Amino acid sequence: MRSDDRDHLWEELITLKSHILRASGINETLRAWSEGMIGDKSFQQVAEEFAEIVIPKVWAREGKKVSRVAERLSISPKKVRRILRNAGLIEQGE
Repeated sequence: MRSDDRDHLWEELITLKSHILRASGINETLRAWSEGMIGDKSFQQVAEEFAEIVIPKVWAREGKKVSRVAERLSISPKKVRRILRNAGLIEQGE
């Protein structure tokens, strides 16, 4: 292999690792929950964490429309806005 090829492959490996690490954090959390490992959290706390994972993703897929997310997930627009504000995706008053 030439040096250029190794450099390119190294960059690809770094990119792939970063994608895996970002995805694995959520997957590990969901995997732990599915095995009943919630630590010292209440059901409400687990539900809230789950909402913080799911709502921003649904919001992005639904064209960043709060009303669509609320309808799709059958939750209040107020809760959608609160989760999105906490995630830093929308400003106060949106």
